[in-house]
Amino acid sequence: MGLCVFQVQRRAEDILAFVGRFRAANPQCAGVGCDELGTELKLNPDLLDAAGEWLFQSKQLGRNGTFLARAGWSSRLSDRDQKTCGQIAAQLQPAGFAPPSLKELATGLAEPPPRVSAMMKLLAECGVLVRLDDKIWMHRDAVEAGKAAALKLFRRKPAFSTMEFRDALGVSRKSAVPLVDYLDKIRFTVRNGNHRTPEVAAKKHLKPEPNI
Repeated sequence: MGLCVFQVQRRAEDILAFVGRFRAANPQCAGVGCDELGTELKLNPDLLDAAGEWLFQSKQLGRNGTFLARAGWSSRLSDRDQKTCGQIAAQLQPAGFAPPSLKELATGLAEPPPRVSAMMKLLAECGVLVRLDDKIWMHRDAVEAGKAAALKLFRRKPAFSTMEFRDALGVSRKSAVPLVDYLDKIRFTVRNGNHRTPEVAAKKHLKPEPNI
C-alpha cells in the first residue's frame, strides 16, 4: 500500500518541528542525524524517506554533510573548535572498532585532554560519535557496522555468544565487549547468560518479509 500525500505532509511537519527543537537545544551542532530523527519520531524508513524528500524538494530542509538542517543553519562553534572536532572525527572514523583513547587523541592533536573531551561530547550530541562507556568513544559508522554484524548473526540463529560477535567483527574481545554491552544498553540486544538475543531495536529489523 502506497503512502498518501496527507501522511507524507503530516510527517514532514513533525520532522520540521523536531529539527527546530533540536536546533534550539543544540546550537553547536551542524544538523540532525537521520537515524536520530527516525528514532525520536518513530517513523518507518519509507515514510521518513518520503517526508524527507518532500522537504528537500520544497527546499524547507537541506543536507549539511551527513546531517539534515534548515537552510542557513551552521554550527555556532569557533573556527578552532570546528577544526578540532573535524580532526577528532577524522581520527575515530578510520579507527573503527578500536578507537584511540582520550589521552591518545589529546597527545596526537597536541590539545589538553579536557578540551578534547569537551569536543567529543559535542560530537556525541550531534550524533557523530557514540559514547560506549566512561572511557570508550566510537564513531557512529563503527556502531552501525556492529549492529549490522549482530543482525547478520541473528539471521543465522536466534542467539550469539560474545566470541561469535568478536569473530564477526574481526577484533579482539577487548574491543568487542564494550560494543555489545552498548547494544544491550540501547535495547538492540539483550544478554541471556553467555549469549545475546534480539531486543526491541533489533527485532524490527528481523521481521520476515510479507508474502506477495
